[in-house]
Amino acid sequence: MQDYNGQNYHNWHLITVYHFGGYAKVKPDLLAFMNQFKQQHNIQLEPIYTGKMMYGIFDLLKQGYFPAGSIIVAVHTGGLQGNAGFEQRLGLQV
Repeated sequence: MQDYNGQNYHNWHLITVYHFGGYAKVKPDLLAFMNQFKQQHNIQLEPIYTGKMMYGIFDLLKQGYFPAGSIIVAVHTGGLQGNAGFEQRLGLQV
């Protein structure tokens, strides 16, 4: 941001460790989380973006990363149409 507009912001942080091996890569832990998330919250996730994002948020919550009273906003960007392809191509249950 500083290069773009000269401002230096300290109210955000980019966390890149929840990629599960890269774009469109999945691992059993991610799929298990997505299935549990759907059962508990009745919200379908997909393994490219929203599944990884929510996995990361919930993992950070478990670690106490966010200060008490924090407001966390997560934007579900869709992409659910790709789940059928994952199920057909890889035999995955998402």
